[in-house]
Amino acid sequence: MEICDVSTRQKILSYPAPLLTQPQLSKVVTWSPDGNTIASAAAKDGHSLQFWNAHTGEPLHYFAGSKPDVAAWSPDDKMVAVGTASTPPQALDVQTGQVLLTCQTNLVSFGSSLFSSLHPHTISWSPDSAYIAVANDQAQVQIWNVAKQQLAYTYTEHRSLVSTVAWSPDGSRIASASYDNTVRVWQAV
Repeated sequence: MEICDVSTRQKILSYPAPLLTQPQLSKVVTWSPDGNTIASAAAKDGHSLQFWNAHTGEPLHYFAGSKPDVAAWSPDDKMVAVGTASTPPQALDVQTGQVLLTCQTNLVSFGSSLFSSLHPHTISWSPDSAYIAVANDQAQVQIWNVAKQQLAYTYTEHRSLVSTVAWSPDGSRIASASYDNTVRVWQAV
């Protein structure tokens, strides 16, 4: 991982050399809302997420396990949601890695491992960090209440896999884009 200044195109930081025993594929990177920490798919085998000081590049801590295909930091800076193409999305405590929610979703992989690795769960946090919207290769979006650890709503108006979801800044609406060539905007829970 490298951080570059976009105005000068100069590299500012990169992974510390001791963690790079061999090049590792990284599909995940997310900034903390306060801009002080970066979480990325870990550079070392056996680590799922590695947390870095965004100013110095020094490693802070990591979570053990397999690497996620997608990650999203909660706006309140306390949780990170992770997912893979083959496992249910989870919301984790940023400091401890404790699982706060496992989305027991019926959104399953499309079959081919190549296809599923290209289309892992898409995860988006509500602005108040109370909900996550989860989509995958079925024509629906699920809204999960993190504190209650339960499904709050399922949106089913798409006719093909949903590729991405995003909350409006005020949290009142959700936009979802699908392979059915539509973008739908709908009322959030």
